[in-house]
Amino acid sequence: TLFAAESRPAWDRYIMQVVQPPCTIGIAFSAWGISEDDRVCGGYWCAAGDERPFVWHNGSLTTIQLPATTPIGRALDVNAQGQLVGWMHSSTNHSLHAFLYSAGIIQDLGLLPGSGEAESLAINSSGVVCGYSNGPSLRACWWDGQLHEIVPSFGPSSTANDINDSGTICGWMGVAPISGFVSRAFVWSNERLLDLGTIPGGMNAEA
Repeated sequence: TLFAAESRPAWDRYIMQVVQPPCTIGIAFSAWGISEDDRVCGGYWCAAGDERPFVWHNGSLTTIQLPATTPIGRALDVNAQGQLVGWMHSSTNHSLHAFLYSAGIIQDLGLLPGSGEAESLAINSSGVVCGYSNGPSLRACWWDGQLHEIVPSFGPSSTANDINDSGTICGWMGVAPISGFVSRAFVWSNERLLDLGTIPGGMNAEA
């Protein structure tokens, strides 16, 4: 027989803490990612201005300074080393650029050939990033200093949603037939892609 050390539900053992944006009047404030050591990242809008990425750690919020050419952005994931990933764009061209923030430096992770925009969705403790590059369809990719495409077995569209510390990536791949979009969940590991399919009778799945 197993005995729980705490009988209350998990959500009841935590205290909610409100994080304030660095402006007196905020329009919106959203958290998107959290690390193993409780760093939180996301984006905020002030009353006058565009969205800015941030990281919150040990009670302190830091705005991530993006390049002047792409000053608008959002952080989507963060690791315990303080590296962040997300998207950024300019005020006149809303095509997204995938970025990695590390040691105070923003790096544009680039595009797969033929793509017009990209977004980095997740990062592991080693700094390996996954996401997608868009054009002519969504294309799952990962970055370890170079950008690599994950070629779907069911496509042509795909997105890499998350990556663990072993480098295993999960996501979805799909097509858009006349009757509607159809997707299948996948896991990618050691250069091999495993089609997880869908539940019986289902048309769509995502990992």
